[in-house]
Amino acid sequence: MKKTVTANISGIVFHIDEDAYEKLNNYLGNVRSHFSDDESGNEILSDIESRIAEMLQDKISSSKQVVTIQDIDVIISQLGQPGQMKDEDPDPGTGQQKESPKTEKTSKRLYRDPDNQMLSGVCGGIGAYFNVDPTWIRIAFILLTLLYSSGIIAYIILWIVVPKARTTAEKLEMRGEKVNISNIEKSFKEEMEGVKTNIDNLSKEAGEKFKKKRNDEEASNTLANILGALLKAIGIILGIALVMAGLFMMVTIIISFIAPGVEPFSYFLRVPYLLQDIIQPGWLSAIAFTGLLLTIVIPVIGLIYLGAKLIFDINSKSGSLPIILVLLWVLGIIVFVLAVIKSVVLI
Repeated sequence: MKKTVTANISGIVFHIDEDAYEKLNNYLGNVRSHFSDDESGNEILSDIESRIAEMLQDKISSSKQVVTIQDIDVIISQLGQPGQMKDEDPDPGTGQQKESPKTEKTSKRLYRDPDNQMLSGVCGGIGAYFNVDPTWIRIAFILLTLLYSSGIIAYIILWIVVPKARTTAEKLEMRGEKVNISNIEKSFKEEMEGVKTNIDNLSKEAGEKFKKKRNDEEASNTLANILGALLKAIGIILGIALVMAGLFMMVTIIISFIAPGVEPFSYFLRVPYLLQDIIQPGWLSAIAFTGLLLTIVIPVIGLIYLGAKLIFDINSKSGSLPIILVLLWVLGIIVFVLAVIKSVVLI
């Protein structure tokens, strides 16, 4: 009877013989030590552990629930020891670089290729499996769609059925390369190098676009400043005109109410004078004239206020004054109309 331990490898729980656990733990310790100085060591180690978990799952069945030391020996022999295969290691005898070992091939598995995809990676995965350019696979799907209308259906079925190569080990299997430590490290570093190159290219393009955008912004800011100064000058001129017109109308209204018959102001506003024939002097007359005054004066005050805003560039955060003026104007209309109707009824 052997003692077993429980181990969590890449999120999967396994029951392992104690001696097998010790050997696997020592192996992972060597791998961890080998990649300790590598900035991407943690990611490579995570991919190796994921591959070990996949291989251990293949060793487990309904009749065999415990991982043995023989299983660990097989896994280690397949993965290889860290540092066992190094590209261009110097030959201690000659001091020259050794020729890089050829990538060891194994059986392929069909995956969707996430690194060479335009939609889902189906064509990229088929291209990697048959070692052909994915462009030809895409052309074949297009021709099938145009000629027999079956390309889209076949593509959707493959999209659903074929899994996506997510881990480095799955990407190696997709290309038919042996899944060992050396290839995992090599593939991961190639991916990181590609990512770094893409980031550098994007940074360069972003810098050029930013420089161009900055120049465009400077030119547009100059034009905007010129237009802004011109509009401000026009606004001041318009504001002065509105204020002068408002003041003139205000003086006209005051004189017309005080002395309706005075020339020449009686020509501008004869309403107060005409009201004397409709409304008899009294409280209704006072209310009617008050309503009429509000109805006529409030728009003039608003005109003067608008002109002052244009002249002095007033940006009031509170919109209470325009609201108050509108309410008073509406109130004046209502009071005036009601007073006139009341006086007509009394007559």
